[in-house]
Amino acid sequence: MIKPEDFDYHYTADSHWQWAETIAIPFNLPDANINAVVYIVTRPVLGVCMADITLMDRISDLWEEQLYIDNQQHMPCPRSLLEFSLPNGLSFKAIEPLKHYRMRYEGIDDTRFDLELHALHEPYDINDPDMDPTAAKRHGPAWDSSWSGHYEQTYLFSPTVCWCNL
Repeated sequence: MIKPEDFDYHYTADSHWQWAETIAIPFNLPDANINAVVYIVTRPVLGVCMADITLMDRISDLWEEQLYIDNQQHMPCPRSLLEFSLPNGLSFKAIEPLKHYRMRYEGIDDTRFDLELHALHEPYDINDPDMDPTAAKRHGPAWDSSWSGHYEQTYLFSPTVCWCNL
């Protein structure tokens, strides 16, 4: 079962240097034909993170053909995933973990957004046999702790500002 404290880091002093924790938040603006994803990969043992803000208005196999890309590597890792600001202009706050978030971005080319995210349901824990009957069969040496804390959730987005001057 996923609990509110699962939104923050799970690593320990003994964690492998490659330990990663992620946040992936897709959203869309249907009237503008824009699909977007904010993807954050943290490596807290190394003290670095990556943030990718991608706005897509077409299907393409070429990254550079997308509407907007801001992929920043090797930024300082946030101390907590509950509230942070990154040097690329992305800030995030878990107002009520697993239920309510705020995400803001002030990027390049006058691209910015200010979004409120409200969960539409409880987190779906892929490792909880009470939620997913196939989970019990997966547990074992091949299914280690790397997926602990992983969950899926759908959100309602309330954009207060979304501007792309592209």
